[in-house]
Amino acid sequence: MSDGPFYKVKLDGGRILGPIDLDRIRQLIGNGQITGKETARRYPEGDWVDVNSIEEIAEILVKKAAGESLGGNAGQVDVEAKTTIISVQDPAIPTATAVAQEDRTMVLPSGASTTPQPPGPPEPTGVPESFSDESEKTRVVSHEEPASGASPADQDDGKTQIHIPADKGDSGPNIAHEKTVFLDRSKLGQETSTTITQPQGLSGKIEVSRKNLIRGIMAVIAMGLAIQEVFFPEEDTNSKVRSVGWIKPQLPISASTGTDPQKSIALFQKAIPFYQLDTVGGYQGAAALLLESISYDMQNAKAIALLASSYINLFDSSVRDENALVVISKLLERARALAPSYLETVVADVEFFVASNRFEAAQSRIVEYTKNKETPEPILFFYLGYVLASRGDFAAASRQLSQIPDARAQTPRILYLRGLTAERLGEIDVALVHFQKVLKISVNHARSRLRIAELLAKKGQLKDASPFLDSLVNETGTLPPRERAIAFYLHAQLNSLFQKWNYALADAEKAVRLDPENHDYLLEMYSLRAKLGGASPEFQKEAKMYVYLSEGEKLIKEKKIQEALTEFLKARQANLSSAIPLIRIGDMFYARKDMVNAKLNYTQALERQPANFDVAAKVIQTLTASYEWEEAQKTLTRYRSSQMNPSQLDRLEGDLYFAQGKIAEAAAAYKKALSRESIDSHTYVAFADSLAMLRQFHAAPFYYSLALRFDPQNTQALIGLSKCLASSESIDRGVEILQEELQKEGVAKADILSALAEFHVQKGDLQIAQQYVEQAKGISPDASEPYRIQALIHLAKEPEKTAIPKALLAYKLYQDRSLSDPSSYIERYKLFVKRGDLKLAEEELNRLVAIYPRYPNAHLYKGQIAMNYGNLKLAVTEFDLELETYPNSAATLLAMGRAKIGLNLAGEGLRFINQAMALQPRDPEAKIAAGWGNYLIKNFAGAAALFEAAATLDPGNSDIFKRMGMAYREMGNREQARKAFRKYLELEPDAPDRAEFQRY
Repeated sequence: MSDGPFYKVKLDGGRILGPIDLDRIRQLIGNGQITGKETARRYPEGDWVDVNSIEEIAEILVKKAAGESLGGNAGQVDVEAKTTIISVQDPAIPTATAVAQEDRTMVLPSGASTTPQPPGPPEPTGVPESFSDESEKTRVVSHEEPASGASPADQDDGKTQIHIPADKGDSGPNIAHEKTVFLDRSKLGQETSTTITQPQGLSGKIEVSRKNLIRGIMAVIAMGLAIQEVFFPEEDTNSKVRSVGWIKPQLPISASTGTDPQKSIALFQKAIPFYQLDTVGGYQGAAALLLESISYDMQNAKAIALLASSYINLFDSSVRDENALVVISKLLERARALAPSYLETVVADVEFFVASNRFEAAQSRIVEYTKNKETPEPILFFYLGYVLASRGDFAAASRQLSQIPDARAQTPRILYLRGLTAERLGEIDVALVHFQKVLKISVNHARSRLRIAELLAKKGQLKDASPFLDSLVNETGTLPPRERAIAFYLHAQLNSLFQKWNYALADAEKAVRLDPENHDYLLEMYSLRAKLGGASPEFQKEAKMYVYLSEGEKLIKEKKIQEALTEFLKARQANLSSAIPLIRIGDMFYARKDMVNAKLNYTQALERQPANFDVAAKVIQTLTASYEWEEAQKTLTRYRSSQMNPSQLDRLEGDLYFAQGKIAEAAAAYKKALSRESIDSHTYVAFADSLAMLRQFHAAPFYYSLALRFDPQNTQALIGLSKCLASSESIDRGVEILQEELQKEGVAKADILSALAEFHVQKGDLQIAQQYVEQAKGISPDASEPYRIQALIHLAKEPEKTAIPKALLAYKLYQDRSLSDPSSYIERYKLFVKRGDLKLAEEELNRLVAIYPRYPNAHLYKGQIAMNYGNLKLAVTEFDLELETYPNSAATLLAMGRAKIGLNLAGEGLRFINQAMALQPRDPEAKIAAGWGNYLIKNFAGAAALFEAAATLDPGNSDIFKRMGMAYREMGNREQARKAFRKYLELEPDAPDRAEFQRY
C-alpha cells in the first residue's frame, strides 16, 4: 500500500471515495470519474475544499484538460527536489539542552529543600515582528491566494504560517514582501517537525511560476463552480473540525522497577517548565512526566497535586466523561490525605473548585492556607485573582494581581489573567501589552493570540490582527470549538476587508459549523452568500434568499423574534427548493417550544437534504420532544449506520431515554457521548441534568460548570447548577449563584429572575418572589416562565378557593406564550379536577392531545374522568388508546383492570392487573386491585394472600384490612377475620360501617 499522502473525494452525487492515494486519483481522473467538479480533503486532518484547491490534484486535472499523459509520477509535485528541509524543535516541548540555556523563577514555588528552581523553557521563536527583535527567525515568502472557493486555512502544508505585512497599506495580506513565521504544528508529543522554505535560485522561480500557472488555469475552471458551491453548501454541513492530541486522564501505577524517590523528584522538576507554559502541549508534557514521577514514588504529593491540576487545565483537550472526573477527584483526595498544607495541593483544589463554580470554597481554601503564614507566596495573589475573575469581579481581581511583584509576574498565566482583567475593565491598550508579553514567553499561547486579534478588531485595526488570525485558523487542538469559531469569524471579516469573498465565506462557514447557534456568524455567512450570488444572474433567486436570511439574523440580534420569523418565511418563498430557510424557521419554533411547527419545518428540510445529519438530529430532537418516541427511535437507528457525529447520536439516544424517564440509561448514553472528541455544551447540560435527577450532586455541578465554560450564556446550565447547589448545599447558595450572574451583561435576565422567584417560593419568601416575577415580566413581556411562577405564588399564598382561579389564569397566560409546552395543560387539568370541574379538565386534555396525540398518560387521565362520570365503556376505550402507545404503562394497566372489573369482567380485569403487578411488584394499589378481583371470582385464599402482601407495603391503609377480613370471613377463618377487622377499626375509628364489623 502507498505511504501517502491520502485523500478523500466527494463525488458529484454525494458518494465519498477514500482514503485513496494520488496514483488512484490519477486513474480516476484518467477515466473521467473525477472531473474537477468535486470536493476533496487531505486525509485524515484536512477540511473539505474544492478539489481544484489541492495543488497536486489540480496539476493532474490540468494535464487531463491539456491532453497530456497522466502516467508515472508526472502529476506529483516534487517537493523535496526544490526545497530545503529545516528541523525545528517544538517550542511547546522544552528539551534538556534548551532548558539548560536559561534560568527562570518557577511560577509555582515548591520548597527549596526538594524542588530547586529549575531552568525555564527556551525563549520561543515565531513571535510577530512587532513583539520580537529576532527577525532572523522569519522567512520571506510570497503570500499567494489559493484557488477560488478555498480558504487560506485550507492550504495546509503541515506547518503554521503567521504572515506579517511589511507595511500598513491597504494592499491586503497578499503583498509582495511579507514575512512568514513558521510555527511547528505537528502532533503533540512529537519532538521535531519539518518546515519548507523556498530556495532563492532560478529553479525556485520556475517552480513558483509553474504553480502559479496551474493555479491560474484551475482558477478559471473552478470559478464557474465557486458561486454554485456558495448556494448549494448543504452536502458539506457535516464536516467537523477535528481536535488532535486528546488525552485520557488516568491514575498513576507503581513502576515495575520499584520505588525511587530521587528519580521521582527529578521527573517532577523536569515537568515544571512544561506546566509553566500554560498551553495544551505544555500541560500534556507535564502530565506525562508527572505520571512517571508518581510511578517511582506513590507518596509524592506535589506531583499528584500538579497532575490533577494538569488534567483540570487539559479538560478542553481530553476525554471528558465521568471517568475523567473520578480520576481528578481521586488524585485530589490523595494529595489532601498526604499533604493538605502543600501549596501544590491548594492550587489543585482551587482550580477544581473554580471549574465546579464553587467560588466560595476556592476562596476559603486560599484564606485557610494563608492563616499561619506571615508572608504569603506571590502565586496566591494570582489564584485569588483567578477566583475573583472567574466569578466576574474583575476590579477586585486586578487589585490582587497588582500585589505580585513584576519580577515574579513574567509567566503566561499571570500575564494572561492581567490582560483579561484589564480588557474587562476597558483598559484595551494595557491588555494588549500583557497579551503580547505572554507571546514572548510562550509563542503557542493560542488564547493570547485570539485576545490580541479580538482587541485589535475592536479598535478598528483588524488588518494588524492578520498574523494572529492566520496562525489560529490553521491550527487544531489549541482552542476549544467556540473560541476557534471566533478566530474564523474574525478571519472572515479580515478577508472581506480585502474583498476576498470566497475566502471570507469559507471562514464564515467554518465559524458556523463550530458554533451553529451564533447569530453573528450566521449573519456574516448569509451576507457573504448574498453578495457572491448577487453578481450572477443565474443565482439571483438564491441571493435574494440569503438577503432575507441575513435580515432575519439582524432582527434576532435586536430581540425582534416575530419580525425575524417573517424574514425567514420570505426567504423560504424566495427559494422553495432550499432547506436552509426551513431549518432556520424550525429553529425559531423549537426555541419557542412549538414542537409541532418545528417538526414540520425540520422534516421538510430533511426531505430536501436527506444526507444532512445536523437536520436529521433536529428531526430526532423534535420527535423526542413531541413524544413520538417510537418514530424517534426508528430514525435514530437508521442514522446509526451513517456518518453522523457519534457524540451527537449518543446524546440523542440519551435525550430519548431521559424523556421516557429512564434516567440511568440516559446518563450512560451521555457518558458515552462525552467520551467522543466532538462535544457541544448541550451534552454537558444533559449529563448534569441526569446526574442531578439521580441525586449525584457531587458530580453534577462540575458538568454544569463545563457547559458554562464553553458557553458562558447557557442559561439552562446556569439554572441547573443553581438548583443542584440548592439541593446539595442550601437554597441560599442557589440564590447567590443567580444573583451574581444577574449582574453580568448579555444574560437572559427574565429566565434568571424567574428562577430566583421560584427559589424564594420554596423558601416561603412570597413577597420577594413576587417582586422578581414583576421584574421578569417588565424585562420580557413575552416570556412565559414568570407566569408559571406566578401560579405557584398564588397557590402558596392564598386559600385554595381564591388561589385556584388566579393560578388557572396565570397558567393560561403562560400557555398563550408557550402554546406547545404541555406542562400548562397538565397543571390546569389538575386544578380543574381539584375544583371538581371535570368537564373543563377534560377540555384541557383534549387541547393537549390535539397537539401531542402520544402525550404520556393523556388518555389515562381522560379514562379516569370517564370513570368518575360512571362511563366505564368510554374509560376502557381511552385506556385502550393509551396502551396502544404505552403497552407497559402500569398505571393504565391497573386502571383498565379496575374498569373491566366494574363491567363485571373480573377475569379480564385480573389479566391487566397481573401485568401491572409484574411491572411494579411493590405497588400496594396493584395488589389491592388483584386481591379484590380474586375475591370477586371467589378465590378467597388468593385474595387474602394478596391483601396480606399489600398490608406489608402500606400498613396505614385501612381499606386493605377491611377487605382482608372479608376474604378470611368467606374462608371461614374467623380468627384472622377478627384481627383484620379490628385493625380496620383502629385505623378508622369513625368508619360508617363500624357497627357491622365491631361484632367480630
